[in-house]
Amino acid sequence: MYGKTSFFSFSGFALKYIALITMTLDHIAAVLLPYDSSLYTAFRGIGRIAFPLYCFLLVEGYLHTSNKKAYAGRLFLFAILSEIPFDTALFHFPLVTVPSALFSHQNVFFTLTAAFLAMWLMDYYWFKTRWTGFAWLAVLGFIAELLHFDYGLTGVLVVMILFICTKYRPDIPPIFRALLTVLPLFSPYSVSGICVVFAAPFMIFYNGQKGSPLPGDRYFPGAKYLFYLYYPVHLLIIGILYFL
Repeated sequence: MYGKTSFFSFSGFALKYIALITMTLDHIAAVLLPYDSSLYTAFRGIGRIAFPLYCFLLVEGYLHTSNKKAYAGRLFLFAILSEIPFDTALFHFPLVTVPSALFSHQNVFFTLTAAFLAMWLMDYYWFKTRWTGFAWLAVLGFIAELLHFDYGLTGVLVVMILFICTKYRPDIPPIFRALLTVLPLFSPYSVSGICVVFAAPFMIFYNGQKGSPLPGDRYFPGAKYLFYLYYPVHLLIIGILYFL
């Protein structure tokens, strides 16, 4: 399924670092850079790479986890923990004077939680009553739209497309699987909407290996939590920098 012997390939941890860096540039631009600057346009374009990679990693995580309940609980916990840092960075909480602004957009961990539950339910019903799985997908997508999760229904669909292609249609070549993943996020009307296609090569050249968080195949305890913690911490720092 994956190009494990490819000279040019990426491990799971490599994709995590790429997603982390591109996401950070995106948030720096969104909060700290002038909207009409070329650097803003460049950083926002680069930032479009992050979400498809996080969707890809979520699917890989779901397929390899030994404890789906703990995984889902972890995603939801960090969705809660990340909301105030998210509001601080994007809506300048607590100085915002319109409370409704805080409920107009929720952080991406809520989207990933909904998408994980959609995969879980689809997986359960796939060989039973498949349409029940699709019904749950519609419900969770509706919730994502109603509660203004980041990327909304589209975000949940991107994960589901990738999940079905990976688990139930492994005969689909990686290049088509990657294109099907980025297509719902593509838009020809903006630079950032076009740049989402640059996430595809990273998925295509994923080597199927977990990899290591440090050079030389070194590992450290709690490495996976670093990537969870980074999200609220970097948003909080960016929010503080905005105030300063």
